[in-house]
Amino acid sequence: MELCLEGKTNKQIAQELMLSPRAVSYIIHSPVFEDKIYIRRGHRQMEHDLATSTVRIPRHFSDLDTLEKKLDNPNPRIQLAAAKKILDRVGI
Repeated sequence: MELCLEGKTNKQIAQELMLSPRAVSYIIHSPVFEDKIYIRRGHRQMEHDLATSTVRIPRHFSDLDTLEKKLDNPNPRIQLAAAKKILDRVGI
């Protein structure tokens, strides 16, 4: 399977595994093998996407952290305003 994923031809795979090119073709075109290749390619793509992407924290999460800190403020007006904003965001 790895040889196929590396892009090797049936002839190259046959030589490396000491099989006939016809046997390799039969195996590669079997439904089970095609399913496994499809799954493996999906995993490789997902790993690539995860490795090349950057995780960004949505702005509204950092805003909530700021509001949460305001809840600890000694000024009751600031606490109340922060509590109202939090409740508005969660839809209450």
